[in-house]
Amino acid sequence: TTLFRSNLTLIDQRQFLAIEPAEFWHAVRHAKNKKTVASKVVANILWFNQLSYWVSLSICSCPSAEQRVLLLAYFINVAHECMLLHNFNTLTAIIGGLNNVAVQRLRPTWSVRFPSYSISLSLSLSLSLCLWLSFISITRLALVQALTVKLQDKWKSLNQLMENKKNYAQYREALRGVSQLPVPFLGVPLRDLTFIEDGNLDWIPTSP
Repeated sequence: TTLFRSNLTLIDQRQFLAIEPAEFWHAVRHAKNKKTVASKVVANILWFNQLSYWVSLSICSCPSAEQRVLLLAYFINVAHECMLLHNFNTLTAIIGGLNNVAVQRLRPTWSVRFPSYSISLSLSLSLSLCLWLSFISITRLALVQALTVKLQDKWKSLNQLMENKKNYAQYREALRGVSQLPVPFLGVPLRDLTFIEDGNLDWIPTSP
């Protein structure tokens, strides 16, 4: 989990720092031509969407409920680790993947409880532009509940942090309290710039 979230954070940080300030405005002002005038913003958005879809695909591709639950728990822990690193972009991508309607419909996966055995979960994760899951091997069944109450509380708190209520109030407050360089969720500044663009005139009317 630690190595995976560190690599994800490095990728996101490099992509965010590569964006020129003017590209944010061009992405909003010239949306139809943003692939040309804001290519690094587009690349960041593409990465975000690919990661989010990969999380959903990985969960839905598991052949058994037990594997789905274990992978679900793994992604929740990765998301929490990203929050501790102040990587809000990857955090939001993982939350989006787990909140995908295809994953949310797997109600038994979100409520599975296992009997008392021991677990050994081996994950081989290959990190590339498209990110794919090589394999999951489970040697023995559960020690305790895979989705413990603590893990469910962790999932709930992550959703509350990144929810869009009151214009992402909790996220903005958390971002203000970060002392080191964060990796912000790119959707928020783009949203703010869109409202500025749409809600204001291009030219100030001359006084009579």
